[in-house]
Amino acid sequence: MKQTLIFIVFYSLITIVNKGEAQMDIQPVKCEMNILAKQQLRQGVYARFSLTNLLEEEIELLTWYTPFEGFLSDLFIITNSEDQKLTYQGMMVKRGIPELSDYLPLKPHETTTINMELSKAYRFSKNTFTVKLKPTQLTYRYVNLVKVKAKVQSLNFNCKLSAVVVEVK
Repeated sequence: MKQTLIFIVFYSLITIVNKGEAQMDIQPVKCEMNILAKQQLRQGVYARFSLTNLLEEEIELLTWYTPFEGFLSDLFIITNSEDQKLTYQGMMVKRGIPELSDYLPLKPHETTTINMELSKAYRFSKNTFTVKLKPTQLTYRYVNLVKVKAKVQSLNFNCKLSAVVVEVK
C-alpha cells in the first residue's frame, strides 16, 4: 500500500513537470524582422519589426528592450562587411517598476508592426551590413488576469530571429 501511494505521488509529480515543460515549448508570440536588401544612406536605413500573438487570449507585452519602445537601449548587433560592429549612439534608460503604459496589448492572433530608422541610433556608411536583434527575453501577461485584478504572473519567452543583410549605398 505504501509503495503504491509513493508510486502514485511520484508519477503525478513527473506528469506535472512534463506538462510544464510542454507548455514552455509553445511560443506565445511570433517575432519577425524585415529589411529591404538595398537602401540609400541619405534616405536612412530602416527595419520593420513585427509581433504576432499566437495565443487564443489577449496579452500585454512589456515593450522594454524591444523596438516598440524606440531607441532607449542598444537593441541591435550590426556589423559591416569587415565584421566591425557599429556602436550604438542612442539613449540608455534605467527603469523602475513597469507601468501600464509600458505594456503593448495584443488581441488573439493580432499582429503589430513598427518601422525603425536604424540610422538614428547607429552610424552607417556605404557598405554591406548584417543586422540582428540582440538576444532578449520578452515578458508578457494575460489581460484577463489583469482586468479581474488577480495575481498576475509575468511570463517570458525568447524572440528568436535570424540576422538579415542590407546593402547601404
